[in-house]
Amino acid sequence: MGISAEDEAKIRYNVEQRAIARRKRSEEEKSVSGNLYLDSQAQELSGTGLNYKMIGDEVELEFATKSEKNTAGFIVRRRAAKTNDFVTLRSYEDWGPLASQGDDGGIYRYLDSSATPGGWVYRISEVDNSGNESDLCQVSTKCNLLLNHCYSTSEHNHQPLSSPRTKIYQVSC
Repeated sequence: MGISAEDEAKIRYNVEQRAIARRKRSEEEKSVSGNLYLDSQAQELSGTGLNYKMIGDEVELEFATKSEKNTAGFIVRRRAAKTNDFVTLRSYEDWGPLASQGDDGGIYRYLDSSATPGGWVYRISEVDNSGNESDLCQVSTKCNLLLNHCYSTSEHNHQPLSSPRTKIYQVSC
């Protein structure tokens, strides 16, 4: 076919890199369940995704649900960017405002006062009345708390939700 050894090596390298990326994506998919795995863009378009904004040196998270039939409550988790292990910040079991608001759903807020500068991924998981967990939504952020700015690192488009002076974005969940 007339391919040089150098070109063949480049092609092999690219094929290997794509295989590594596919394996990594497959592993990441194993750590996600529920609505977050099934259709994250539909949540973004419906407005039921996870929103965040900076309030001083704290990160406020807000999410909404349209229906909570058989829902006991929610769990808020966070992990550092480029890591895999989420840490539970709060649960409906130890913080009442995360308990289900009833069959018609509701709006939930959580203020993370323990965030430090850097990249963070926040995830909300729904827990049903039998104790089964289902990931609902998540947001990736890069926060510079000293300058009071927070930016979305989501691959999806984000839309400003407030005035230009306040850095608030709705991002894909």
